[in-house]
Amino acid sequence: LVPFDVAAGSPAGVETARLLAGHWGSRVELVNVDPGPPPAFHEGLDLWTLDALESLGRERRARLARTAAGLPRSATHVLAGSPASIIPRLTADAAADLVVMAPRRVRTTPRWLSGSLAESSVHVASVPVLTVRERPAAYWPRRILAPVKWTRLADRALRVARDWARSLGAELGLLHVFEDGAENDMQRRAVVEHALNVLGEPTPQVRWHWALGRPFEEIPRTAEAEGYDLVVVAERPRDGWREAVFGTTAERVLRASSVPVLSVPSRRAVRRPHVRRAA
Repeated sequence: LVPFDVAAGSPAGVETARLLAGHWGSRVELVNVDPGPPPAFHEGLDLWTLDALESLGRERRARLARTAAGLPRSATHVLAGSPASIIPRLTADAAADLVVMAPRRVRTTPRWLSGSLAESSVHVASVPVLTVRERPAAYWPRRILAPVKWTRLADRALRVARDWARSLGAELGLLHVFEDGAENDMQRRAVVEHALNVLGEPTPQVRWHWALGRPFEEIPRTAEAEGYDLVVVAERPRDGWREAVFGTTAERVLRASSVPVLSVPSRRAVRRPHVRRAA
């Protein structure tokens, strides 16, 4: 599922979905949310205004169809409402197996308070959400980075990174961030053993990275410095006021990273809903 902005276009998300769909034989569905005219338009509408709105609607659907024409097994949907409410709802309701979108900020409130539509979607998702800022290169991704942490959700994301690396023939890198400011060989050995137990057999070949500091800073820094082109992180429910204001680690990695981020949800996928089109 690719949320498509007719006004600005969504070349990064569309091209990324095309690459993955071509590899996996997946269906690509473009969804555009039509917020409708501003409230003032409903006062004193005349026939000219109605004709103009109908013309805009036709052009919206035509551009969506032209974009979908170059995608495998594609479909398009135009939904009426607010993007800030509909896109996170589709993500939460498992409207697809994977959502691909470009981070787009909600500009009605400050960045630190509102976040973006992508961050909101990641937080409520029941399926993985892949965020991309630029068109991917051919044969993307080639190198995948996944953090290793002692949690069930992080283990789930690590398995997803393993599966993507196997399926796409990509190199897998693992990163552990020591948050307490100290590390030793015993801790490193324990982290490696835990990761190998999670990855299972056959044991994949991995490249290890170690860092001291805060995960939401070290994960994007390591990805960019070491040349990775995909980061896989675990999203979890927000815990306390600090995460409610500033976001979870996954949200903050998404916000800071220039590298595409695949967020693996803590929620389970629910039955796929019927998609209602705008009239």
